[in-house]
Amino acid sequence: LTFGANEHCDVLSVSKGANKDDIIKDITKQIEVVTKAIINGRGTDERLYDLEMKLKYLNSRLIDLAMTDFSIKSSDIKDVQQIDIEHSFDWSKVNTLLETKETYADYPKQAVKNAQRGIKLNEENNNKCATDVGKQRARDIVAKRGFSLSVLNRVYSYLSRAKAYYNPDDDKACGTISYLLWGGEAMRVWAEKKLEKIDNN
Repeated sequence: LTFGANEHCDVLSVSKGANKDDIIKDITKQIEVVTKAIINGRGTDERLYDLEMKLKYLNSRLIDLAMTDFSIKSSDIKDVQQIDIEHSFDWSKVNTLLETKETYADYPKQAVKNAQRGIKLNEENNNKCATDVGKQRARDIVAKRGFSLSVLNRVYSYLSRAKAYYNPDDDKACGTISYLLWGGEAMRVWAEKKLEKIDNN
């Protein structure tokens, strides 16, 4: 059996004699390590984004594993059989991290317009500007997806640094396009005020 891979995780191959419990323990151990790394919050935007994607992918691998019965030969499979698995991993850590924690999506309409404009300008520029993280951030902003506190801090940190490369009179410059993709000046001002409010509460 082989569980698919993506850019964030290696392929998981399982031999016929593999012990499902051992595989589950290995995946849950990886999840714990990745969860701690994300909570720590250190590293570049790209690294933290990759960690978030890896955590989601490990979750999907565990679900795939839970639905696989190793005792059934592929030639004998007629119906999909779901297997209930009990293990010790505390999923509340992941739920808290990815689902239940407070998010902030009340950023201004101008920030959304800036991201839309950044996407359009980048397309006209053969999408050569910004990292994959910046491009995804723009899509998130346009979709009005909420920011976790860690993402909010990253947005403000990036825009504070990138402001020096923003030139409103040059809409072909990658510095300008990248700044717009992250919501531009409207997003920077909003994020700064939002973080100040959070710190004062």
